[in-house]
Amino acid sequence: MIDPLELSETGRRSRQLTPGQLRALRASKFVSLTPPQPGSVDWTIAGNRGWVGVFWADDLLVRLVPKLSIARVLFLAGHGIRSSDEWYDEAAETRTDEGVVPAVANMLWRQAQQALRINPLSGYVPVTESSTTVRGRVRLADQLRRHYDQDFPFEIGYDDFGVDIPENRILLAAITLLLETRGLDDVSTEQLNRVRRTLDGVSPLRRGAPLPPWQPTRQNAHYHSVLRLSELLLGAASPEHGRGGFATNGFVFNLEKVFESFVTVAVSTALGERIPGVGLPQYPWHLDERRLLKMNPDLVWQMDGRPVAVVDAKYKRKQPAEDFYQMLAYCAALGVDRGHLVYADGKPGEVRHKTRGGRHELFAHTLDLTRPRTELMAQITRIADRIAETAYTK
Repeated sequence: MIDPLELSETGRRSRQLTPGQLRALRASKFVSLTPPQPGSVDWTIAGNRGWVGVFWADDLLVRLVPKLSIARVLFLAGHGIRSSDEWYDEAAETRTDEGVVPAVANMLWRQAQQALRINPLSGYVPVTESSTTVRGRVRLADQLRRHYDQDFPFEIGYDDFGVDIPENRILLAAITLLLETRGLDDVSTEQLNRVRRTLDGVSPLRRGAPLPPWQPTRQNAHYHSVLRLSELLLGAASPEHGRGGFATNGFVFNLEKVFESFVTVAVSTALGERIPGVGLPQYPWHLDERRLLKMNPDLVWQMDGRPVAVVDAKYKRKQPAEDFYQMLAYCAALGVDRGHLVYADGKPGEVRHKTRGGRHELFAHTLDLTRPRTELMAQITRIADRIAETAYTK
């Protein structure tokens, strides 16, 4: 068996690569390669910042190891989709002695079994078909287009009650994805197959098609956690294309995007509980009057249609001057006096810089992502308190 290649988020390793491994690594965006030095056959492989997870490069297993646990990565990513600090039990559902694939598989089948403990969720699904009998409504446009000179069949549409609903289709897609993934352990394989049998009658999603939309309701509340996890896995799956078709090649997350999304949603939710207004993520704006210099701060808070606070997340420990120059540009273009940078990886705290002339104040907040969930969300609360306070201060 070939020894796995393990890299930290910004680490690097040297090793000899086969032509197949080299082609696969070059095709990925998760690592960068430096050719061998004269007299050596070893390539230098470095992890590209922010990418963590596991994937296969031909027959070589590559592990991009995060500083955080995979459970914390999934929590941050899940919170960034829909705000909730209770969307799964981090401690109960994490297996720290396993790799990424067994860990997420263990989470998925446990949550799926909990959601399906009675029966799969059912609901009304719109159906369109050709029929010799009328049921529901006749789709007149399709009827005329397809059978304009015939009495039947009829082109009809109706709502059918059953299990083939978006929630079950998303869950089935995630289960199928994991069952096709290399590195799955025997226990998870057995349990996932058991869950898949429970979803008999649910139609599979087409490869590459967007996920069907679903809305959180009281009726599907017991599905919320497993659906959020399913969406994360489907979004993070690394596809492998070849002559044999499509296979899942691992799970890779971009932590820079995960952190930005987490901060945006968590801070926006906390601000909504403190001050009036609305949070606008990835705010499209421009620095110049000709609108040639575009910018997209991670979060702009508006009150009465006017920006009063701007927030930008930085997945890094250091706080370089360029970040503050960028925030000052945001503030100037938006007409906001105070800007807030939120950093990852460090001791929780706040640094304030007042610009020359005294008009603008720039705040740098630091989150410790390794702390227990309640403490992490308390850090978010403190940041929201400060932003709310400065939004009202002139």
